[in-house]
Amino acid sequence: MPEANQAALDFLLTRRSRPAKTLTAPAPTRTELMPLLTAAARTPDHGKLEPWRFIVLERGGLERVAAMVPARGKALGIDPDKAEKNRTMFADAPLMVAVISSPVENEKVPRIEQVYSAGAVCLSLLNAALASGWGANWVSGAKALAQLPDRRFRHVLLMGLGLTIALLAGATVLFGWLVGFFVPDSVTLWGLGEVNWLDSLASWATVLLMIVLSVVLMVPVAAAFTGIFLDEVAEAVEDKHYPGLAPVGHIPLFWAVNGLLLGREFFQMAAVRREGLEGARHLRKRHAGQIWLAGTVMAIPLSVPLVNLLMPILGAATFTHMYHRLAGR
Repeated sequence: MPEANQAALDFLLTRRSRPAKTLTAPAPTRTELMPLLTAAARTPDHGKLEPWRFIVLERGGLERVAAMVPARGKALGIDPDKAEKNRTMFADAPLMVAVISSPVENEKVPRIEQVYSAGAVCLSLLNAALASGWGANWVSGAKALAQLPDRRFRHVLLMGLGLTIALLAGATVLFGWLVGFFVPDSVTLWGLGEVNWLDSLASWATVLLMIVLSVVLMVPVAAAFTGIFLDEVAEAVEDKHYPGLAPVGHIPLFWAVNGLLLGREFFQMAAVRREGLEGARHLRKRHAGQIWLAGTVMAIPLSVPLVNLLMPILGAATFTHMYHRLAGR
Protein backbone atom coordinates (compact mmCIF):
# COMPACT_ATOMS: atom_id res chain seq x y z
CA MET A 1 0.00 0.00 0.00
CA PRO A 2 1.51 3.40 -0.95
CA GLU A 3 2.42 5.82 1.81
CA ALA A 4 0.08 8.73 2.46
CA ASN A 5 1.19 12.06 1.01
CA GLN A 6 -0.69 14.67 3.01
CA ALA A 7 0.99 17.59 1.24
CA ALA A 8 -0.21 16.34 -2.14
CA LEU A 9 -3.73 15.78 -0.81
CA ASP A 10 -3.79 19.26 0.75
CA PHE A 11 -2.79 20.75 -2.59
CA LEU A 12 -5.56 18.90 -4.46
CA LEU A 13 -8.13 19.98 -1.88
CA THR A 14 -7.17 23.65 -2.19
CA ARG A 15 -6.02 24.04 -5.82
CA ARG A 16 -7.58 26.81 -7.90
CA SER A 17 -6.98 27.69 -11.53
CA ARG A 18 -6.00 31.28 -12.22
CA PRO A 19 -8.24 33.36 -14.54
CA ALA A 20 -6.67 33.53 -18.00
CA LYS A 21 -6.78 37.35 -18.06
CA THR A 22 -4.57 37.51 -14.95
CA LEU A 23 -1.77 35.38 -16.43
CA THR A 24 1.14 37.63 -17.38
CA ALA A 25 4.91 37.33 -17.76
CA PRO A 26 7.20 35.86 -16.67
CA ALA A 27 6.47 32.39 -18.05
CA PRO A 28 8.40 29.16 -17.47
CA THR A 29 11.59 28.75 -19.47
CA ARG A 30 12.06 25.62 -21.54
CA THR A 31 14.13 24.11 -18.74
CA GLU A 32 11.40 24.90 -16.20
CA LEU A 33 8.66 23.64 -18.55
CA MET A 34 10.11 20.16 -19.12
CA PRO A 35 9.30 18.78 -15.63
CA LEU A 36 5.71 20.02 -16.03
CA LEU A 37 5.32 18.21 -19.36
CA THR A 38 6.90 15.09 -17.88
CA ALA A 39 4.46 15.17 -14.97
CA ALA A 40 1.55 15.67 -17.38
CA ALA A 41 2.58 12.59 -19.36
CA ARG A 42 2.41 10.42 -16.21
CA THR A 43 -1.31 9.93 -16.64
CA PRO A 44 -3.54 6.85 -17.08
CA ASP A 45 -2.76 5.50 -20.54
CA HIS A 46 -4.24 2.09 -21.33
CA GLY A 47 -1.83 0.21 -23.59
CA LYS A 48 0.86 2.88 -23.24
CA LEU A 49 -0.24 4.37 -26.55
CA GLU A 50 0.53 8.00 -25.62
CA PRO A 51 -2.45 9.24 -27.68
CA TRP A 52 -1.64 12.91 -27.24
CA ARG A 53 0.86 15.50 -28.42
CA PHE A 54 2.22 18.68 -26.84
CA ILE A 55 2.64 21.89 -28.86
CA VAL A 56 4.47 24.63 -26.94
CA LEU A 57 3.48 28.11 -28.14
CA GLU A 58 5.86 30.88 -27.15
CA ARG A 59 5.52 34.56 -28.05
CA GLY A 60 6.28 34.28 -31.77
CA GLY A 61 3.89 31.37 -32.27
CA LEU A 62 1.16 32.99 -30.19
CA GLU A 63 1.32 36.16 -32.25
CA ARG A 64 0.93 34.16 -35.46
CA VAL A 65 -2.03 32.24 -34.03
CA ALA A 66 -3.64 35.48 -32.83
CA ALA A 67 -3.36 36.92 -36.35
CA MET A 68 -5.23 33.90 -37.78
CA VAL A 69 -8.13 34.00 -35.30
CA PRO A 70 -10.37 36.61 -37.03
CA ALA A 71 -10.46 34.74 -40.36
CA ARG A 72 -10.89 31.38 -38.65
CA GLY A 73 -13.67 32.71 -36.42
CA LYS A 74 -15.50 34.07 -39.47
CA ALA A 75 -15.19 30.71 -41.24
CA LEU A 76 -16.66 28.92 -38.19
CA GLY A 77 -19.49 31.43 -37.80
CA ILE A 78 -18.30 32.64 -34.39
CA ASP A 79 -19.59 36.01 -33.22
CA PRO A 80 -16.95 38.70 -33.99
CA ASP A 81 -16.85 39.84 -30.33
CA LYS A 82 -16.14 36.28 -29.17
CA ALA A 83 -13.52 35.85 -31.88
CA GLU A 84 -11.82 39.06 -30.73
CA LYS A 85 -11.82 37.76 -27.15
CA ASN A 86 -10.08 34.59 -28.34
CA ARG A 87 -7.61 36.64 -30.40
CA THR A 88 -6.75 38.74 -27.35
CA MET A 89 -6.22 35.59 -25.29
CA PHE A 90 -3.52 34.38 -27.70
CA ALA A 91 -2.04 37.84 -28.23
CA ASP A 92 -1.60 38.56 -24.51
CA ALA A 93 -0.49 35.16 -23.22
CA PRO A 94 3.24 34.75 -22.49
CA LEU A 95 3.13 30.97 -23.01
CA MET A 96 0.62 28.27 -23.96
CA VAL A 97 0.83 24.50 -24.20
CA ALA A 98 -1.67 22.95 -26.60
CA VAL A 99 -2.56 19.36 -25.76
CA ILE A 100 -3.66 17.55 -28.92
CA SER A 101 -5.71 14.37 -28.72
CA SER A 102 -4.07 11.94 -31.14
CA PRO A 103 -5.84 8.55 -30.85
CA VAL A 104 -4.48 5.53 -32.69
CA GLU A 105 -6.20 2.43 -33.98
CA ASN A 106 -6.12 -0.29 -31.34
CA GLU A 107 -8.43 -3.27 -30.89
CA LYS A 108 -8.16 -3.28 -27.10
CA VAL A 109 -8.30 0.46 -26.39
CA PRO A 110 -11.35 2.27 -27.82
CA ARG A 111 -10.90 5.72 -29.32
CA ILE A 112 -12.99 7.48 -26.68
CA GLU A 113 -10.79 6.08 -23.89
CA GLN A 114 -7.77 7.58 -25.62
CA VAL A 115 -9.55 10.94 -25.83
CA TYR A 116 -10.22 10.78 -22.08
CA SER A 117 -6.53 10.05 -21.54
CA ALA A 118 -5.66 13.28 -23.35
CA GLY A 119 -8.08 15.10 -21.07
CA ALA A 120 -6.30 13.61 -18.07
CA VAL A 121 -3.03 14.98 -19.46
CA CYS A 122 -4.57 18.48 -19.50
CA LEU A 123 -5.54 18.23 -15.84
CA SER A 124 -2.15 16.81 -14.84
CA LEU A 125 -0.35 19.60 -16.68
CA LEU A 126 -2.52 22.23 -15.01
CA ASN A 127 -1.93 20.78 -11.54
CA ALA A 128 1.81 20.41 -12.16
CA ALA A 129 2.05 24.09 -13.10
CA LEU A 130 0.04 25.21 -10.07
CA ALA A 131 2.03 22.96 -7.73
CA SER A 132 5.24 24.51 -9.10
CA GLY A 133 4.06 28.00 -8.25
CA TRP A 134 2.97 29.10 -11.74
CA GLY A 135 -0.42 30.55 -12.53
CA ALA A 136 -2.23 28.35 -15.04
CA ASN A 137 -5.61 27.89 -16.66
CA TRP A 138 -7.16 25.14 -18.79
CA VAL A 139 -8.80 26.89 -21.75
CA SER A 140 -11.24 24.73 -23.71
CA GLY A 141 -14.30 26.91 -24.18
CA ALA A 142 -13.95 28.06 -27.78
CA LYS A 143 -15.44 24.93 -29.35
CA ALA A 144 -18.21 24.74 -26.77
CA LEU A 145 -19.17 28.39 -27.30
CA ALA A 146 -19.13 27.99 -31.07
CA GLN A 147 -21.56 25.07 -30.81
CA LEU A 148 -24.15 26.84 -28.65
CA PRO A 149 -26.42 27.50 -31.70
CA ASP A 150 -26.64 23.71 -32.25
CA ARG A 151 -30.27 22.55 -32.20
CA ARG A 152 -29.56 19.85 -29.60
CA PHE A 153 -27.82 22.35 -27.30
CA ARG A 154 -30.84 24.66 -27.50
CA HIS A 155 -33.20 21.74 -26.90
CA VAL A 156 -31.44 20.75 -23.67
CA LEU A 157 -31.33 24.36 -22.45
CA LEU A 158 -34.99 25.05 -23.19
CA MET A 159 -36.17 21.72 -21.75
CA GLY A 160 -34.22 22.27 -18.54
CA LEU A 161 -35.50 25.82 -18.08
CA GLY A 162 -39.08 24.93 -19.11
CA LEU A 163 -39.35 21.99 -16.72
CA THR A 164 -37.81 24.04 -13.91
CA ILE A 165 -40.27 26.90 -14.35
CA ALA A 166 -43.16 24.43 -14.63
CA LEU A 167 -42.11 22.66 -11.41
CA LEU A 168 -41.72 25.90 -9.43
CA ALA A 169 -45.04 27.25 -10.76
CA GLY A 170 -46.78 23.97 -9.92
CA ALA A 171 -45.27 24.01 -6.43
CA THR A 172 -46.55 27.57 -5.93
CA VAL A 173 -50.08 26.62 -6.98
CA LEU A 174 -50.05 23.50 -4.79
CA PHE A 175 -48.70 25.36 -1.78
CA GLY A 176 -51.28 28.12 -2.28
CA TRP A 177 -54.07 25.55 -2.43
CA LEU A 178 -52.86 23.90 0.79
CA VAL A 179 -52.74 27.28 2.53
CA GLY A 180 -56.29 28.05 1.32
CA PHE A 181 -57.46 24.64 2.49
CA PHE A 182 -56.09 24.98 6.03
CA VAL A 183 -56.53 28.73 6.61
CA PRO A 184 -60.20 29.65 7.20
CA ASP A 185 -61.89 32.49 5.31
CA SER A 186 -62.66 34.24 8.58
CA VAL A 187 -61.76 33.82 12.22
CA THR A 188 -62.77 35.56 15.40
CA LEU A 189 -59.85 36.92 17.41
CA TRP A 190 -60.06 38.23 20.95
CA GLY A 191 -59.88 42.01 20.92
CA LEU A 192 -60.23 42.24 17.13
CA GLY A 193 -63.51 40.50 16.51
CA GLU A 194 -64.09 38.79 13.21
CA VAL A 195 -61.11 38.90 10.84
CA ASN A 196 -61.75 38.24 7.13
CA TRP A 197 -58.32 38.88 5.63
CA LEU A 198 -56.21 36.01 6.98
CA ASP A 199 -56.64 33.89 3.83
CA SER A 200 -55.60 36.82 1.60
CA LEU A 201 -52.58 37.51 3.80
CA ALA A 202 -51.58 33.84 3.72
CA SER A 203 -51.97 33.73 -0.09
CA TRP A 204 -49.75 36.78 -0.61
CA ALA A 205 -47.21 35.40 1.88
CA THR A 206 -47.17 32.16 -0.09
CA VAL A 207 -46.42 34.01 -3.33
CA LEU A 208 -43.61 36.03 -1.72
CA LEU A 209 -42.16 32.90 -0.11
CA MET A 210 -42.11 31.01 -3.42
CA ILE A 211 -40.45 33.97 -5.15
CA VAL A 212 -37.68 33.90 -2.55
CA LEU A 213 -37.37 30.11 -2.72
CA SER A 214 -37.28 30.16 -6.52
CA VAL A 215 -34.13 32.29 -6.38
CA VAL A 216 -32.49 29.66 -4.17
CA LEU A 217 -33.89 26.59 -5.92
CA MET A 218 -33.66 27.68 -9.57
CA VAL A 219 -30.05 26.61 -10.07
CA PRO A 220 -30.14 23.15 -8.40
CA VAL A 221 -33.54 22.27 -9.88
CA ALA A 222 -32.48 23.41 -13.35
CA ALA A 223 -29.26 21.40 -13.00
CA ALA A 224 -31.24 18.31 -12.00
CA PHE A 225 -33.56 18.59 -14.99
CA THR A 226 -30.82 19.51 -17.45
CA GLY A 227 -28.75 16.56 -16.24
CA ILE A 228 -31.37 14.21 -17.66
CA PHE A 229 -30.55 15.40 -21.18
CA LEU A 230 -26.76 15.82 -20.98
CA ASP A 231 -26.21 12.68 -23.05
CA GLU A 232 -27.75 14.61 -25.96
CA VAL A 233 -25.12 17.35 -25.55
CA ALA A 234 -22.29 14.79 -25.48
CA GLU A 235 -23.68 13.19 -28.64
CA ALA A 236 -23.81 16.56 -30.43
CA VAL A 237 -20.20 17.34 -29.48
CA GLU A 238 -18.98 13.92 -30.65
CA ASP A 239 -20.88 14.16 -33.94
CA LYS A 240 -19.24 17.52 -34.73
CA HIS A 241 -15.73 17.18 -33.33
CA TYR A 242 -15.10 13.42 -33.04
CA PRO A 243 -16.82 11.81 -36.04
CA GLY A 244 -16.54 8.10 -36.66
CA LEU A 245 -16.97 6.96 -33.05
CA ALA A 246 -18.95 3.81 -32.46
CA PRO A 247 -22.51 4.41 -31.21
CA VAL A 248 -23.16 3.99 -27.50
CA GLY A 249 -26.13 2.70 -25.57
CA HIS A 250 -27.42 5.93 -24.05
CA ILE A 251 -29.52 4.91 -21.03
CA PRO A 252 -27.41 1.92 -19.89
CA LEU A 253 -24.25 4.02 -20.22
CA PHE A 254 -25.90 6.88 -18.32
CA TRP A 255 -26.89 4.50 -15.53
CA ALA A 256 -23.51 2.74 -15.39
CA VAL A 257 -21.38 5.89 -15.32
CA ASN A 258 -23.62 7.74 -12.88
CA GLY A 259 -23.89 4.58 -10.77
CA LEU A 260 -20.11 4.54 -10.42
CA LEU A 261 -19.96 8.22 -9.49
CA LEU A 262 -22.99 8.23 -7.19
CA GLY A 263 -21.96 5.06 -5.42
CA ARG A 264 -18.44 6.32 -4.81
CA GLU A 265 -19.43 9.77 -3.56
CA PHE A 266 -22.42 8.80 -1.41
CA PHE A 267 -20.63 5.84 0.19
CA GLN A 268 -17.52 7.93 0.83
CA MET A 269 -19.67 10.61 2.46
CA ALA A 270 -21.38 8.07 4.73
CA ALA A 271 -18.23 6.15 5.63
CA VAL A 272 -15.85 9.06 6.24
CA ARG A 273 -17.96 10.22 9.21
CA ARG A 274 -17.03 7.06 11.12
CA GLU A 275 -13.89 5.75 9.46
CA GLY A 276 -11.95 8.84 8.47
CA LEU A 277 -10.74 9.50 4.93
CA GLU A 278 -8.27 6.63 4.66
CA GLY A 279 -10.57 4.08 6.33
CA ALA A 280 -13.50 5.10 4.13
CA ARG A 281 -11.38 4.79 0.99
CA HIS A 282 -10.15 1.33 2.01
CA LEU A 283 -13.69 0.12 2.78
CA ARG A 284 -15.00 1.50 -0.52
CA LYS A 285 -12.31 -0.28 -2.53
CA ARG A 286 -12.95 -3.56 -0.70
CA HIS A 287 -16.66 -3.49 -1.62
CA ALA A 288 -16.42 -1.59 -4.91
CA GLY A 289 -18.69 -4.00 -6.80
CA GLN A 290 -21.59 -3.77 -4.34
CA ILE A 291 -21.26 0.00 -4.11
CA TRP A 292 -21.30 0.37 -7.89
CA LEU A 293 -24.38 -1.85 -8.15
CA ALA A 294 -26.21 0.15 -5.47
CA GLY A 295 -25.23 3.39 -7.20
CA THR A 296 -26.53 2.09 -10.52
CA VAL A 297 -29.87 1.15 -8.96
CA MET A 298 -30.03 4.64 -7.49
CA ALA A 299 -29.11 6.20 -10.87
CA ILE A 300 -32.08 4.64 -12.69
CA PRO A 301 -34.66 7.07 -11.19
CA LEU A 302 -32.44 9.97 -12.34
CA SER A 303 -34.01 9.45 -15.76
CA VAL A 304 -37.45 10.25 -14.32
CA PRO A 305 -38.31 13.97 -13.89
CA LEU A 306 -39.42 15.04 -10.40
CA VAL A 307 -38.46 11.65 -8.95
CA ASN A 308 -34.79 12.52 -9.50
CA LEU A 309 -35.10 15.43 -7.07
CA LEU A 310 -35.51 12.94 -4.21
CA MET A 311 -32.31 11.06 -5.05
CA PRO A 312 -29.87 13.08 -2.88
CA ILE A 313 -31.94 12.38 0.25
CA LEU A 314 -32.63 8.74 -0.58
CA GLY A 315 -29.01 8.24 -1.63
CA ALA A 316 -27.61 9.58 1.64
CA ALA A 317 -29.96 7.33 3.62
CA THR A 318 -29.33 4.25 1.45
CA PHE A 319 -25.56 4.46 1.59
CA THR A 320 -25.54 5.18 5.32
CA HIS A 321 -27.36 1.86 5.80
CA MET A 322 -24.96 0.17 3.36
CA TYR A 323 -21.92 1.51 5.24
CA HIS A 324 -23.12 0.13 8.57
CA ARG A 325 -23.95 -3.23 6.99
CA LEU A 326 -20.53 -3.54 5.32
CA ALA A 327 -18.59 -2.18 8.29
CA GLY A 328 -20.26 -4.70 10.59
CA ARG A 329 -18.99 -7.69 8.64
